[in-house]
Amino acid sequence: MQTSDLSGYLFMRGVVRKGSRIGLGIVLIMAVFTGGFMLGSSRPATPVRAQETTQAGGDLFKPFWETWDLLHRNYVGSIDDNALMEGALNGMMNTLGDKYTNYFDPTFYKSFREEEGGKFGGIGATLKQDDKAGGLVIVSTMAGTPARAAGLKAGDKLVQVNGKDITALTQNQVIGQVRGDPGTKVTIGILRNKELITLTLVRAEIIIPDVTTRMYAGNIGYISLSEFGDHASRDFAQGLRSLNANKLKGLIVDLRGNPGGYLTAAVDITSHFVSKGNVLIERSRESEDNFPVNGKPLAPTVPLIVLIDAGSASASELVSGALQDYGRAKLLGVQSFGKGSVQIIQGLSNGGAAHITVARWYTPKGRTIQDVGLTPDILVPWDVELYPDRDLQLEQAILVLRGEL
Repeated sequence: MQTSDLSGYLFMRGVVRKGSRIGLGIVLIMAVFTGGFMLGSSRPATPVRAQETTQAGGDLFKPFWETWDLLHRNYVGSIDDNALMEGALNGMMNTLGDKYTNYFDPTFYKSFREEEGGKFGGIGATLKQDDKAGGLVIVSTMAGTPARAAGLKAGDKLVQVNGKDITALTQNQVIGQVRGDPGTKVTIGILRNKELITLTLVRAEIIIPDVTTRMYAGNIGYISLSEFGDHASRDFAQGLRSLNANKLKGLIVDLRGNPGGYLTAAVDITSHFVSKGNVLIERSRESEDNFPVNGKPLAPTVPLIVLIDAGSASASELVSGALQDYGRAKLLGVQSFGKGSVQIIQGLSNGGAAHITVARWYTPKGRTIQDVGLTPDILVPWDVELYPDRDLQLEQAILVLRGEL
């Protein structure tokens, strides 16, 4: 099975969506915390086969098999052959130094695929890797989840799971330890202002609605998208129709905390607001591909504001970047995540998968957001801990569209 993705996080709920080419989104958001995602175009799966045992190949892998044999003949303790092989796979992928090229072990890959239904067991926090010190940093928490109830907040650093240090582990290994069946417990250790805080949380079933719509005074519409998943294109279009979006005085598109998803969904959603041009440019080592709008806009002229934050990644950034390039929308909020690459996911014979970066994507004007993110046109920080009962970014967007600011 080969899929592709543009994700970037650790959306601890599971992981990226399936698809012929998933590609924009794995930010992996944990609803383990909560999940992760994709961004890509259709690409036929390529069968995987072992390297032929040519003389060169034999020489290259000879030290591996020599070490394997030495361990089995001499090591004083017990040996788990599966663990040895998975260690080799992890090492091979990690050696490339690309944080999005990695090995999914069978347990993680299974949970990744099960997350497609939009439900998963976790704690409801979005995290990203701390590339300098190790561990995972919380980007945001979801309302009504164990993470929010426990008081976890942006900037907390996850360093322990069930009493063990996890700072040397890959994000996939951490996800495998944190997420689990609803009703089960997990104990995590976080660093906050250099103080270690230990919390025991009961995992819950995390359900994220794809699309939410509302109307505000002054004929201002609101539509939010949680992820670019299986039904995003259909549900988003239905939401625009229910709002009669092109007749509004203004429309707010909320992509905060959206870790990404299918490339096709990102193209469809951008196409509702732009009549012509490319949504993105994708460059691999062999080709450059343009992805144009589909020519079926539902709201080509309504004034737009797109809400973004540090949890807006991959497909979210693709849509936001295109709308910003064309001057079609103002971005409001804070700097986005910075996920500008495309991955494939290829299932392996042991039940795991290889997750490999195969391309970079660029906005219509040729901008890359990799490790940089998008800068909002209107910078509006919001600390939910200081203002738990208000949404300062949404309030500001409404005022701008009403012409009151």
